[in-house]
Amino acid sequence: MKARIPKNYDSAFDDNDYSNAEYNPRLHHIINEVIDNQLRDNDPPEAREALDRLMAQGDTEEEAKRKIGAVLVTHIYNNMSHKGNADNEVYRQQLKEIK
Repeated sequence: MKARIPKNYDSAFDDNDYSNAEYNPRLHHIINEVIDNQLRDNDPPEAREALDRLMAQGDTEEEAKRKIGAVLVTHIYNNMSHKGNADNEVYRQQLKEIK
């Protein structure tokens, strides 16, 4: 599973201070790009399965991607806080369990 960050993602934003914002738009954009790449590449396939399942249950595409993003961010955080010991099987299982 590879994460591709767009080459020009930084140029899509100005240098504003987002410390009082509800969310960081740069990080939001990057997470959405990673999700879109996972869906496009079908890697992991559980991301596409989660999106399809959530939309079949009534979520909009945006809502479904937001839920997938929450799992992805948690996975990234856990990976970083455990010194890079990523367990992609855990991520895949969490994608299967999204409701």
